[in-house]
Parts: sequence; C-alpha cells; structure tokens
Amino acid sequence: MWRACVYEAITIVRKPIDRSQLRSMVTVRAHKDDAKTIEEIHYAIGHTISRARIGQRLARGLVFYEGRLKEELVATTWMVMPGTRFIDEIGLHLAVSDHSVWIRDVFVSPRVRGRRMFSQFVDAILISHCPNSDLIWSDVACDDAASLRAHAAYGFEQVDVVKVLQVGSALMLRLRMPTRVPVMGGFDPEHRILWTGNAYQEYKATWLA
Repeated sequence: MWRACVYEAITIVRKPIDRSQLRSMVTVRAHKDDAKTIEEIHYAIGHTISRARIGQRLARGLVFYEGRLKEELVATTWMVMPGTRFIDEIGLHLAVSDHSVWIRDVFVSPRVRGRRMFSQFVDAILISHCPNSDLIWSDVACDDAASLRAHAAYGFEQVDVVKVLQVGSALMLRLRMPTRVPVMGGFDPEHRILWTGNAYQEYKATWLA
C-alpha cells in the first residue's frame, strides 16, 4: 500500500563531562540482559516498548538504566557504549568514540517533571556507571520541544542535524547528512537518494535497536 511522504529531522547534541559538577540524589541500577524486568520497569513508569525491541537493544550491547529517588522510580534510559549509534530514520551508523557514551530514550516520570530530574538522573549514571567517560551524546527529534528543553537545561549543545524524507514505502531522500559526527557505515551511505525496498528493510531490521 502506498504511504504518504514522511519528513523527519533529528538534532544531535553533546556535552563534555565535567566531573567536578556532577551531583545527584538519584540511585541508578543497570540492566544488561533481563528483558522481562526491563519490560516491567517500562510499564511501571508508563513508557511503552515491545519485548522484541528490548531484545534487539540488548543484543546490540545497549544498557538499560532505571533511576530511583527514595525508592520511587523516577526515570529510565538506554545507553549506547563506545561503538556506533544506528540512526534508523536515515539508515546510518554514527561514531561513538572511546570514553564517550550516547543516551537514548530518556524518560522522566510525569510525577517528578519540573524538578530537574533529567539532570540528576544522567549525572547519577555518569557518577556510578561511566567513570571513564568524558563526553556524552544524545539525539532528539526536532519537534520534541520538551526533550529539547531538558537536554538544553542539562547543558547539551547542538552539534548536527539530520533530515530525511520518506517518499511512500520505496524511496528515501537524505536531505541533510551528518557533517560533524563521523559516519561509520550504513545502508548505501554515500548516496542521498536510495530505494527502500527489501534489501533496505532487511538491513534496517538487522541493526534496529
């Protein structure tokens, strides 16, 4: 079936880590292999994700974190360790260099929003689980105003923007490629216009996380 055109724009941000400024009252626990528990935590905080997607992320080496304040579940996120961050919307792998990390899908409980819990949560992860990291990255949909505000309040600065137009179900136009984050591969990474038929869909399914 023919689908309408879909336009997506993603902001890529980063922040150098100043460990003298890290402060948090949040306690953090990492999960690397228990899909059932991770699914239950997502459900408890009100952030939907499928068991299949959890399995894909764990298989790709992503780590899931839960943050608690006085035993209350207040935030969750996934983290990409050094390697690559696959941006499935554009079909490219972006570099995550040594001593850096890339956070994904940070979700703060509605009960504690407005209390800078995003900042406390990320600080807590960096303090307790990433002692050797000196740079943190993230990516945010350009139309997600709340997430953009939270990232800006934490001190993230825009580095790049990628833009893509999906034309129906068969064609992708890479309107704006990454220029300041190294591309480490992807589906036909040298081309801005590409067919998104079976080969592309299989590639995307293989790397989706």
